[in-house]
Amino acid sequence: MVPAFVLADDPIKPAPAGLVCFGFPPKGWETIFNCMVCKCPWEELEPAAGDYAPGFRKIDATLGKAKEMGLSIRLVVVCGANSPAWLKAEVGTVTVYDAAGVAFNPAAVGGRTCARWWTPGFGEAYSRMQQALAARYDSHPALAVVDMTRCMSYWPEPFMRQLKDPQNRRNLREAGFSAALDKAAQGETLHTHARFWKRTCSGIALNPYQELSDSGDSWKPDMEYTAAFIQEAVRVLGARLNLQNDSFVSERSQLGADYWKMFDLIRASGASFGLQPRGTTRETIGDLRTLIEAAIGHGAGYLELVRIFEECPVSKEEFAAYDRRLEANARGGSPRGRRPGP
Repeated sequence: MVPAFVLADDPIKPAPAGLVCFGFPPKGWETIFNCMVCKCPWEELEPAAGDYAPGFRKIDATLGKAKEMGLSIRLVVVCGANSPAWLKAEVGTVTVYDAAGVAFNPAAVGGRTCARWWTPGFGEAYSRMQQALAARYDSHPALAVVDMTRCMSYWPEPFMRQLKDPQNRRNLREAGFSAALDKAAQGETLHTHARFWKRTCSGIALNPYQELSDSGDSWKPDMEYTAAFIQEAVRVLGARLNLQNDSFVSERSQLGADYWKMFDLIRASGASFGLQPRGTTRETIGDLRTLIEAAIGHGAGYLELVRIFEECPVSKEEFAAYDRRLEANARGGSPRGRRPGP
């Protein structure tokens, strides 16, 4: 376990390394996990325009407890459907459906109403929010990563558009969405984070980019743009870049060739790199040992795990060994070893 700290001769705080837990680790697991994911819906962070006090209180408490426990934090401000009501009224909305999301949250059967993230008004509000967060937390030793979530729709995965559903394609086109506007917003997000976060890594959960055709009748995975985005992210953020994927499985055939190409691009970028399994149950994750070994073999410096680890026949000693091997991967990459950019 590597404690959360800032090296005196390095202004950039360490990215996550090892095993990462959703929320605080349960009793008895504190020495296994060294980082945790903290999700904060934007509507709770800023319920009224410019009023961050409610969200600051929650984040303050979480960071304070994490620091006491020697944990670092990955902060995910959940935008999309969890954008504030005042912002939705200001920039408009689009309804997005996801069958997997309904299985996870039956209340979402009618789709989720997302703010139009590609509009200038949304970008301005997102920029103000990130500026406020950075002013308060950029120097906090327990905050390791802030996710770049402006362009998320259903999930905190900004390249996912749920375009297999024809209703989503129609809804997006009718709302004024286009791939060109979306890609512009993705690029703006990089510069927003680079402008405000100087000591804290900015992360993004990548997938092969889903590009909607100009007519809205079809879509395709755009690996050329995916590669270009990674290169641009390295150029803009340098050693402050953290890349992740939230769909990892151990069997290559379950993801498709584009995902494995993307993993190669991520590893080659030199950015700190982590994975999260696809799904939250033993049925969707499969054998946990096999999955962790695969993540280590693909060069991940950290692996995010839901509470399923408490139900699996893997000892704490084995988890501790996996944690050390992931940390070794992280030391061989960025930001403690080779680093992207200047």
